[in-house]
Amino acid sequence: MAVSLGARISGLLIAGALAIATAAACGGVGDGDGAAGGPGGGGTSISGGGAGDGGASGAGGPAADTPMWRPDGGDGEVGATDGATGGMTGGTTGGSEGANRAGRSGSSGGNGDSTGGGGHVEAPGWLPRGPKSPDGDRTADPESVYDALGEHPEKCGVTAGLIPAEPPDDDWRAVRALAEACKAVQGQGGDWDTAAADYAALRGRLTGCKGRAAYAVLGEVLRFHRQHPSTTVRLTPSEADGGDVCDFRVVAVDVGGDGEATPGDTITVRVGGIYFDKRELLSATGAVTIAGVPAQPAAQQDHGAEPRDQLTFVVVVPVPPTVTYPQSADVSVTYGGTAALEGAFTLVAPGTTDSASPSPVESSGTPSSSIPSP
Repeated sequence: MAVSLGARISGLLIAGALAIATAAACGGVGDGDGAAGGPGGGGTSISGGGAGDGGASGAGGPAADTPMWRPDGGDGEVGATDGATGGMTGGTTGGSEGANRAGRSGSSGGNGDSTGGGGHVEAPGWLPRGPKSPDGDRTADPESVYDALGEHPEKCGVTAGLIPAEPPDDDWRAVRALAEACKAVQGQGGDWDTAAADYAALRGRLTGCKGRAAYAVLGEVLRFHRQHPSTTVRLTPSEADGGDVCDFRVVAVDVGGDGEATPGDTITVRVGGIYFDKRELLSATGAVTIAGVPAQPAAQQDHGAEPRDQLTFVVVVPVPPTVTYPQSADVSVTYGGTAALEGAFTLVAPGTTDSASPSPVESSGTPSSSIPSP
């Protein structure tokens, strides 16, 4: 009888141990909220990604400074696609991408580069030389603001203060967007959303050489931000000896069908590649010369419909310094630099004609021009 009771007690102990083991295996470890699993269980956590870069911590979540417009021309939210390529991509890239990018977040490199923990990142190219506007009236305009941003990107926050809060035209809006991107990419504040919205709105609208250059550079900075949303860099100033984006030149001189004009006649001069506020040229004394003599404007003229970097105006042919007729007359326009068209027309004595005279002269694309270095 004693042996039978002991066997029964042992059986009960074994059954109890099996029940406890089974409950532990099915119910999880600890209180269900521990480090090994928590409510979700599994012990695997994918962080980073989301709609943005994951921020400096790599912990995921949308990036507050991510422009919603895609610089590559796509539609919709920037972070919605390209999950395998990084940049402003989604959560499929996993926590390793967020951690790697976090190492270079906020870094600031020398010579225009960022050298954070994620390795060398080359900064986007900055504004090419204009050339520099004479800014004779000492009043801010898009052309002179372009020069200031290009020469001193480290002071783009100060330059931004010259831009109207509500830009009155497309060229002002272009430099406003560029200033915002300049500040943002260098960690000086700025507004990526404004820069991206302006870029999208200005597509195909800018007509001036500096405006188009500003737009192209803005696009590169936005693409850089899309690829490296947590990285800041130091932008390199424009090179003083670099190529100019504006080709200041006399495009054409129209004196009529026979290519001749006499003193007192009116002729039309068209200038292209203007790299300054063209209203300054119109108000400059002696800016246009014919045969070396200053020419006066014929009348008040409306120039609003022309492209930003072009100007067509009518002037009165002056009496040449030597009254030898006929003679070949050069036309020059000087403001900051000088653009000239040699042999623009034939200057003849009043009351005479020459049926053999050449047709109106247009620039061959290589007119004489001289623009001093800033």
